[in-house]
Amino acid sequence: MKIKFHKYQGTGNDFVILDNRNNEYNDLDTEQIKKICNRHFGVGGDGLMMLKNNAGYDFEMLYYNADGKPGSMCGNGGRCMVKFVYNLGVHQYTYRFLASDGIHEAEIENHWIRLKMNDVNEVKEHSSFAVLNTGSPHFVKFATDVDNIDVVEGLLVNPEVQKLLPREIDKKGKPETDENYRKRLLNGLRNRLKFHKTHADKKDPDTS
Repeated sequence: MKIKFHKYQGTGNDFVILDNRNNEYNDLDTEQIKKICNRHFGVGGDGLMMLKNNAGYDFEMLYYNADGKPGSMCGNGGRCMVKFVYNLGVHQYTYRFLASDGIHEAEIENHWIRLKMNDVNEVKEHSSFAVLNTGSPHFVKFATDVDNIDVVEGLLVNPEVQKLLPREIDKKGKPETDENYRKRLLNGLRNRLKFHKTHADKKDPDTS
């Protein structure tokens, strides 16, 4: 299968975008999407998004994580999708589209894209942190000395935090072991922190 793809980034998060308004990529499976997002053997990206038609909306956005599985709403991904639609020739000031967590509104002005996320209806407070959902779950911890916090070792190894994170299921249908779970989470977070640190000083309002 030949795939025509587009690559966009928003605040350092990069995405592969497919125009699937004609449903030509409906049969892409988890492994294929995972390979496309692979930075060594594929296009590479934090995730893959598909543009779909949906009656009653300007468009629908389908988001997949880099592991090939459907993901929750991504704000930077949504901004990139709006710019992609604009670049396809759909020039509007405001856009109304559907994502995994419901309806979103966005607008473009002088190449700046503003996106309305869902209201936060609940904040779950724990002993040393809080969790809230804007369409995608967020972990919040207040700190007075951010530069000296070891995010990986100091937060993710916290048993309370680990209980909130989903575990992978192996090929035999069993949850991964505690040690494999810990290693995967730590490696994944280290890679994301390294990526964002590298791009922290690159400020470009244009998501193309």
